[in-house]
Amino acid sequence: MNQETQKPKRIIAWSLILIAILFGLLFVFSTPNRVDAPEEDPNALFYSLLEGLEDEDPKIRIQAAAALGEMQNYYGVSPLIKVLKDPDLNVRLEAAKTLNDLLGSADTESLSRIQSSLSNHDDVSNLIAALQDENPEVRSQVAEALNTLKESANYDFTSIMEVNVNSTGIDQLIAALQDENAIVRTQAAWLLGCTKNTSAIPHLSVLLDDGKTSVRIEAVNALGNIYSEDSVEPLISALSDEDTEVRIQAARMLGWLGNSLAIDPLLAALSDGDAKVRLQAADSLLGTWDIENVNGPAMETLVALLEDEDAQIRLMALEGLEKEYGSLRAIIPLVEVLNDKDAAMRAKAAEVLGRYYAGSIQSEFSVLLTGDVDTYERIVNGLITALQDENTDVRNTALWVLGNSASPRAVDVLLAMLKEGSANDRLSAIRAIGYTKDDRAIEPLLAALADADIGLRGEAALSLIHLGDIGVKALLATFDEQVLADAVTDYKSIIVEGQDSTQPLLIAALMKAEDYTMADDYLNCGQEVLEKAGGVWAGMNGYYVMQGFGSGSGVIWGGQ
Repeated sequence: MNQETQKPKRIIAWSLILIAILFGLLFVFSTPNRVDAPEEDPNALFYSLLEGLEDEDPKIRIQAAAALGEMQNYYGVSPLIKVLKDPDLNVRLEAAKTLNDLLGSADTESLSRIQSSLSNHDDVSNLIAALQDENPEVRSQVAEALNTLKESANYDFTSIMEVNVNSTGIDQLIAALQDENAIVRTQAAWLLGCTKNTSAIPHLSVLLDDGKTSVRIEAVNALGNIYSEDSVEPLISALSDEDTEVRIQAARMLGWLGNSLAIDPLLAALSDGDAKVRLQAADSLLGTWDIENVNGPAMETLVALLEDEDAQIRLMALEGLEKEYGSLRAIIPLVEVLNDKDAAMRAKAAEVLGRYYAGSIQSEFSVLLTGDVDTYERIVNGLITALQDENTDVRNTALWVLGNSASPRAVDVLLAMLKEGSANDRLSAIRAIGYTKDDRAIEPLLAALADADIGLRGEAALSLIHLGDIGVKALLATFDEQVLADAVTDYKSIIVEGQDSTQPLLIAALMKAEDYTMADDYLNCGQEVLEKAGGVWAGMNGYYVMQGFGSGSGVIWGGQ
């Protein structure tokens, strides 16, 4: 029997096998809890299809590619990519469609697995070469598949491209920038950015005049990702693009590059007609250069955007200010936003202000308050108004900053809150007032040592020692000498008992004993107030006490 006679029989045989496989898969997935259902070996099916991809008959190769897609086996991705260089157009087209469908249906975990299977030169080369296939539909399907990989949150193509793309691949991608299909041009630009190859910069620069916005955006991103000084000039030109998103991305990438040539263009972009562009230009300037004539205008832009009618813009401006840790210029606008009409804005402003204040500006803050009467009034008035906010975080932040403000008026407010505020406000006031270093805080804090709310007592003792020597003396004076001596001796057993009412005594005992080991135990006992007390004592006495595994003697609050 000759080959021509055998060929139809082989096609029929393979067709019957593939049909049986598909019906078997349909049967398995549509027949729940059938203990008597015949089990197919998925590995055997998979390897049979891989053999089919290499059959000499193109029809069988097409059927095998389609069946791999039906199996949803992501280990078939690499074999399908190999088929993209098949001599038969219809085989390549089926492989490209199946690859696109397979990636499109994959979840994040599956895409991560696919990533590891693509980490070789052949797969990358075949994907790039397919972007120059003679058939536009093949090119389009491959570009769509690449877009799926690009948009996957857990997928990083950069390291693969840097290692596995040779000069031939670079030339192929550059050629694909001229494709008639916009998505092919877009994905080629993305891949060139991943290669970080500077020879692509002139070609990507030409793409900034492309008629499709999506292509221009990807060209901007690619120029930034290449991370070269040669990218700066074309990115500066993109700041004048007619499309807002292109200008935003150009400003972002110039900030990423951090080249001084971009300073003046970004300063000019602070006057852009679109608020989001101004926002990104300000963010790029603030995040990249610490120069007065840059930060000044950028800060002013962010502050001005806090009054934008768009709540999203105002929130984004706050996020921009959040990056400027240590900037006293941001304090006044942040305090004033604590009184914004939008609740989300007030909450975000409280968060940002708290993070500012927990950073590097505490010592400078009092200087800001004492240097200018108008500034002082604006800050203190804003904080006092924020004390009435319905949001607990806003009130607590205002109380905390007031406590650190060294403001006599702030002390008056905190004292009033201690007497008349809600339980949460009283707790915040107790925590804040110790930082004022004001002697007027001693009497109400001593009274709080016997508060009906036992949880406030330890906080009151902690606040007393924050007042310094005068507060420590007042705390020690409330306890009998013998009681203190016994507490120093038995502090471990008291900690193990874990009674909240004993926290003031334990704090007083630490101040009395002035013992490093005792402070170490406090810092690692698992009780927040005592841990803070241990830290305060260490700071007052010039010690560095470690916290964490291997520190302390192992005594735990409540014996847990």
